[in-house]
Amino acid sequence: MPAVLEKWKGKCEEADRKLIGSRLFLKGTKVGPGSASDESLSHGTHICSTAAGNFVPGASYSGHAKGTARGVASRAHIAIYAVANSESENPSSVDVLAAFDQAMGDGVDVISLSIGVDVPSPYEDAISMPSLTAVDRGIFVAAAAANNPARWALQNGAPWISTVGAGTVDRSFTAQIVLSNGAMIEGYL
Repeated sequence: MPAVLEKWKGKCEEADRKLIGSRLFLKGTKVGPGSASDESLSHGTHICSTAAGNFVPGASYSGHAKGTARGVASRAHIAIYAVANSESENPSSVDVLAAFDQAMGDGVDVISLSIGVDVPSPYEDAISMPSLTAVDRGIFVAAAAANNPARWALQNGAPWISTVGAGTVDRSFTAQIVLSNGAMIEGYL
């Protein structure tokens, strides 16, 4: 791992050269104490490994497709600003705002959110406006679109946020393979 950048102002009791910041913001939800890097839902761990996971040689899925796995930015450092846990799945606006403020003050380059709020206007939620402040400061902001299956359901849709989501479409991308015995198998993406 590369050295932590000099501009970094954050802290973490459990820090190594990968995890350089860990903060828990649960004052607005009035739940017990905990650690941001010891989460019970494991969602943040999954997101962190996808975004910045180190190289893992010999990775496979049940012995198939063996190779080296890694995150998109495998040499990036991670700082966690948790605003929810298993006792408080819906974060408080106060905690979200405090986490944004801390992340910007610590000197992050990217803010990635796996949370959203259902509000009619980006000017009325606790994610859109602090995201605009972050973008104005040169911080890239990516956020989850939502898990709601309704067509109209979109969270974090402010134009300054890179909103990410999965979906289904009315088309498929196919590929065919021909086996040595001449049989053809079609696969879909």
